Amino acid sequence: MNSPVNSKQFYAEFIYLMAMGSQPFMYCWFGNEVTLKVNMKRNMIYFPSYSRPHFFIKTFPKQ
Repeated sequence: MNSPVNSKQFYAEFIYLMAMGSQPFMYCWFGNEVTLKVNMKRNMIYFPSYSRPHFFIKTFPKQ
């Protein structure tokens, strides 16, 4: 990058570098979200809440 700071070339290269730098971050962020959701689903299947019936009882507000 041998362009002056005020040139269009500098801003184009800067935007390109920011876009390339943000891609690994987004890949890791959403990969982590998928991993967390899979672990949550696995725990819901492996540890059912049959012993905790209060999760199935719907309570209505008193009027």
